[in-house]
Amino acid sequence: MHFFRGSSLGLALACAAIPAHAQRKVDNIGNGGGIVIGAERLAGVYHTTNTVTIKEEQNIGGTPVTSESESKSSTTTVALFGHDPASPTEIPRLALDYFVVDGFSMGGSFSFMRNAIEIESKQTTSVGGSSQSSSNGEGRVTQQAFVFHPRLGYAVAFNEYVGIWPRAGFSYTHIERREAAFPTEPGVEQKTTITLTNLTLEGLLFVSPFSNFAFVGGPFADIGLGGSAEFESNQGFQLPDGDNRVSAFGFIVGVAGYFDTR
Repeated sequence: MHFFRGSSLGLALACAAIPAHAQRKVDNIGNGGGIVIGAERLAGVYHTTNTVTIKEEQNIGGTPVTSESESKSSTTTVALFGHDPASPTEIPRLALDYFVVDGFSMGGSFSFMRNAIEIESKQTTSVGGSSQSSSNGEGRVTQQAFVFHPRLGYAVAFNEYVGIWPRAGFSYTHIERREAAFPTEPGVEQKTTITLTNLTLEGLLFVSPFSNFAFVGGPFADIGLGGSAEFESNQGFQLPDGDNRVSAFGFIVGVAGYFDTR
């Protein structure tokens, strides 16, 4: 919590102080009309907290009974071009930002990932030197995740090599997992849908070793605002829906290419 407050205060002070800085026209990120195309969160350190709250309402003997359970898990990850696909905070993203005027940027990042797993179960029986094989069925698991993150920022290039770029925005995440026709449970189909909304704050430093290319990195905070988790099954088995909130903070590193259009 102290990190979130510190990040918010630091970004606010930086944004308040930046307009007073007379930005010079230099060959770096931040010039009006400039476009920045980046690959973000390629590496970093992440501390993620996932809180799931489930409320159940039942009628027992004519009396309404409401119960609420909460589970919380925390994970710390150090990643270098390898991330946990189950954690949307850690998935690398493609980004596009445009500088409307000197310093002020509008843009966002997005990520899409989908994987499919085919499962086949086969049994082989050997009797008296002869063997017989039979199939127990097939299964399929598919999972896809989509992250969309619009944002605003203000960049100041101190010279042709170094600058700062604080940014703030919101992110929306949609995760869907489908499981069908398990070998051990033929005909069963299940679907889990998770949605997440976050306030995202980033205090970034960019270092440009040569023209039109920069390394971008710094602290970040994804503050969980809310979300949901829903479970469906064609067998009548139903888990209660829950409120899902994911927050994370840490340090992220990416790369960017910048180009002037004016």
